[in-house]
Formats: sequence, C-alpha cells, structure tokens
Amino acid sequence: MGVSVPTVKNHLDILEGTFVTRRLQPFYTNTKKRLIKSSKIYIRDSGLIHCLLGIESQNDLLGHPALGNSFEVFVIETILAKYPRFQASEGSFLRD
Repeated sequence: MGVSVPTVKNHLDILEGTFVTRRLQPFYTNTKKRLIKSSKIYIRDSGLIHCLLGIESQNDLLGHPALGNSFEVFVIETILAKYPRFQASEGSFLRD
C-alpha cells in the first residue's frame, strides 16, 4: 500500500507551519521554470538531525556522510536569521 501525494504534502505543510522544516525553491530567473522544478526541504534544527541520525559527538559528525547537509542547514538558517528580509518567500537555492 503506497502513501498518497496529498497526504505527504499535508504532512510537509504541517512540519513547515510548525517551523520544523524549511522549503526553498530553486533559483531561476525564468519564473515558469521555478514553478516546475522541485523544491528542497530542510530540517531546520541541526541538533534534531544529529539526534535522528544517532550522531552523539563532533567526531561522529566529522565521519558521517550527513556532515555536508548538516553544515548546509546551519549556513541557511544563520543567513536567514541574520537577514530576515530573505525569508522563505525570497530565499532560494542554486541547483548547479
């Protein structure tokens, strides 16, 4: 039995509404292309990510494949906290 797309979207909307996740759209100057391309979903709290992955120390993190993603979340959240005008409505990611 599969999970329906609307159910997943509803769950993601709830997680985003409770500030657990952040959804960023890809950056394209062509707005039609921006609407078609997939967004990225980030868990906003790197501590939560580390707990879910069983990362208990800095050494565990340094040897884990999720190190890059964890750092990416940290950078995104730091930038968006410092510059509130670039919140999710304007924030985006570069694909390449």
